[in-house]
Amino acid sequence: MTREEAAADLGPIVEHYELEADPRTAFTAYVERIGEWWDPRYTTNRNTFETIVFEQHVGGAVTEVHSTGVTHDWGTVTAWEPGRRVAYTSRLGQHGGDATIITVRFQPGRGGGTTVRFEHGGWNATNLHDRAKFAEWRAILDRYASLLRGR
Repeated sequence: MTREEAAADLGPIVEHYELEADPRTAFTAYVERIGEWWDPRYTTNRNTFETIVFEQHVGGAVTEVHSTGVTHDWGTVTAWEPGRRVAYTSRLGQHGGDATIITVRFQPGRGGGTTVRFEHGGWNATNLHDRAKFAEWRAILDRYASLLRGR
């Protein structure tokens, strides 16, 4: 592997969406309705998955909740700017190593809509072995976009 290939592997996973919803609505759908659009296949138990909860402040927990009462810590909120940006550490799907960082930005788009930029970064030598698991972010986030499009 060349040095350039290694650097690319450490780069963030980035997805963009152009949505008709305004930035505040897009933000709210991401953090408050995530349990509706998140694919249960990407949880610890798809059969008992209920929702994901963001504590709505910096330092708040991001938690996966199940009907059995079991919860799983996904990470900690590191930025909370309603209608603009949310960021949080993530251990979802990772086995050891440093937590990664997910940052979602909501910027005014065309016609009153929103440009959403999703970035999953913070990759390093301690967690890079788990990066390939996140090749399906686009499929997961398409569910978010579909929720906002009313489908």
